[in-house]
Amino acid sequence: MLHRSVAASVLLFIWANPSLSFESGQQVVATTDLEVIAGGKPVDTIAAGQMLRVIRVEGDKLWVSRGRPGTIPSSQVVELEAAEAHFQRRFASGAGPKDYLSRGTVRIALGRHDEGIADLEKAIELAGTGDAYLEPLAFAQLAAQNQEAAIKTFKRCVKANPESAGARMGLGLAYFQVGQNRNSYVELAKAVELEPLHAFPRKYLGAILHDVGKPELAKEQLEAAASLDPHDAFTHKSLGRLFYDLNDYDQALEHFQQAVEINPSDVEAIAGRGVVQQGIGTDLRAAEADYRRAIELSALGPENAYLLNNLGHVQLELNEYRESYKSLSRCLELDPDFTEARSHRVHLVATQAPDRAPMDWMTAEIETIFASNDDRTYWDYQAKAAVLALQKDFSQALQVQTTADRLLKKTGPKRFEPKSESLLKTYRRAAAGG
Repeated sequence: MLHRSVAASVLLFIWANPSLSFESGQQVVATTDLEVIAGGKPVDTIAAGQMLRVIRVEGDKLWVSRGRPGTIPSSQVVELEAAEAHFQRRFASGAGPKDYLSRGTVRIALGRHDEGIADLEKAIELAGTGDAYLEPLAFAQLAAQNQEAAIKTFKRCVKANPESAGARMGLGLAYFQVGQNRNSYVELAKAVELEPLHAFPRKYLGAILHDVGKPELAKEQLEAAASLDPHDAFTHKSLGRLFYDLNDYDQALEHFQQAVEINPSDVEAIAGRGVVQQGIGTDLRAAEADYRRAIELSALGPENAYLLNNLGHVQLELNEYRESYKSLSRCLELDPDFTEARSHRVHLVATQAPDRAPMDWMTAEIETIFASNDDRTYWDYQAKAAVLALQKDFSQALQVQTTADRLLKKTGPKRFEPKSESLLKTYRRAAAGG
């Protein structure tokens, strides 16, 4: 199971001390307003206090991107950890709205949302007009996961300046995060119209189009985003998911690998790479390692219980039955409604330890699975067929496995088809009394 996460990918940017050496992947903060330069021309503007991830270092220049890649001077950025102290010095002689804006933006990047938002609101108060500071405040509210407040603030931004591509992008992202795809699409499409060379709105348009079942249009937007900004992990993860759903596992693996290279701690990218490797099936140990790494990096809860389901499934394939049962059970402890984990666990017990679980337990588990509102999967029908076979109801098992087989051929992964066909033959012979 692939997890899509809908968390914000708002990029902030850079500051540097000439005595420091920076590295790819490092987070830095601009100490002054900067222009991002590409091809000798400005392609983006960075405000003091904004944080960015370094793409690569070229002498005294740092490559960065928040949708338009380019360089900035390393002499005008500082490490994120030192940024608050840098801006704090200005408060000794009396801070103005710009100072509160810079310090507040840094505090947001550090995850101290309440303090950051308070600084941004103070900047608006001191400025006497909110128009210049509304957009940073809206992005701060978005970072704090207060989408309702962010939508209201972004709407004020758009009302004040309908031609602001940044405000349109932010409003589109906020709508995306709360599942309002239609509203999100409208705002992001307008942002593309205003800034056709910016990758940010295109990657979310692609994600929306994928979600609503328009893979070719999604591919067009996502590949355009990757072409405009090849350094964005969200874009590559989205392409990985898209190609996986299109059963193009080689392309899916390539994009998840690129996402991991961009951010080696990206749980979704690591887990996605594991899912593709398991789908290909030639290196299940690599898939298992990816799942374990993703779990290691996560604070496990209901939202990422899928990692334990994935680990349990690959352990089942590796004949690590005891460990598989533990992983699947732990998944269900975190999220009792996780149907796929329940199906894998029933199938494990029915095929590997049928004498260790009462028939009434397995029957009750199947009833729970098929009473859920989740879309039915191959794994659900396979588990049900296995339980029916234990009950010696081979005719019914054959019917259920036939349904599973049709679904598998439609959704993949294709490598499980020979096993499904083998089960069909087994149930067919048993139903015929052979």
